[in-house]
Amino acid sequence: MERRKSVLKDSQDRKSKSLTSIDLIHNRVHDGICYSASKLFETVSSGSSVNLRIQSHDKELHIVIQASANAETDVEFYSGADVSGGTTLSPNNRNLEVNNPSDADAYYNTSITSTGNEIAEEFIGGGEAVGGRTIGAGAYSRAELVLKPNTDHVIKASNTSSSDSDIFLKAIWYEVL
Repeated sequence: MERRKSVLKDSQDRKSKSLTSIDLIHNRVHDGICYSASKLFETVSSGSSVNLRIQSHDKELHIVIQASANAETDVEFYSGADVSGGTTLSPNNRNLEVNNPSDADAYYNTSITSTGNEIAEEFIGGGEAVGGRTIGAGAYSRAELVLKPNTDHVIKASNTSSSDSDIFLKAIWYEVL
């Protein structure tokens, strides 16, 4: 009984005495099984596309996607893509106190033969000129997607504006056995 009181006391807000909790992704960060990979693509030409590829292996991935750009950009997420190559990105464990590498691999500017199934799409409305500088816009999918193991997944961002744009793509995921 004494142990239970101690756990509950540690879970209380000091001021209001209300019970506190953290969301699941935050808990996965504490567990050392939450990762991210991101890439800033500078000066993407009008009509051009860039991509971030997440290659799952033996573990199921639960993922959220972030994207931002300073011009109109269509962001699509595909699963089951037929891809090859790309420049390797090292997924970062979001708990800097543990040494637990991700089971997944990440790449950017992968060659896409077939996109596979589109499972999500976002549109970034572009930036606004403020004081001679363009301020961008962003898209964030708070809805978590569950990705199959042993599958290639691609976040593809296409500059649909009439000018060059910087595009930032980020994937945050945790792994489930």
